[in-house]
Amino acid sequence: MSYVSGFMIGASIGKSIHQLFDTRYPHVPKAARPVQAGQVRPAPVRPAAPVPVFTRVSASLGRRRYRAASLVRNPALDQLVAESLYKMSGVQRVEVNPVTGSLLILGDEATLNTIEKVLSEEVFAVKLPGEDLLKQL
Repeated sequence: MSYVSGFMIGASIGKSIHQLFDTRYPHVPKAARPVQAGQVRPAPVRPAAPVPVFTRVSASLGRRRYRAASLVRNPALDQLVAESLYKMSGVQRVEVNPVTGSLLILGDEATLNTIEKVLSEEVFAVKLPGEDLLKQL
């Protein structure tokens, strides 16, 4: 072992022991302690935003994106919705993302307006269990 590597190992062990017995902030959790020079505090983890029952996220000419809570982790419903929408004339493309509950539809404007009305009033009109309670919280 060289002198440099021995010095580095010793410094590393000393730093670990110092952090273990750090008494400057005993009542403060480690995450809330001040950041010292050369340290980087990790970004806080935010919980994922709840997916609404059904909402339009974006709309442009010939393109609409929706989010629906019942599409999240539901491959059977995802496939059923995609197959049903593909059967409609005027629909060019349908993409369903089961991870985010996203539904992307490309087509002509008249068809997209009809689809949005049917999806919001008939297909996804049923509320999820506990949704009213979540809104109150």
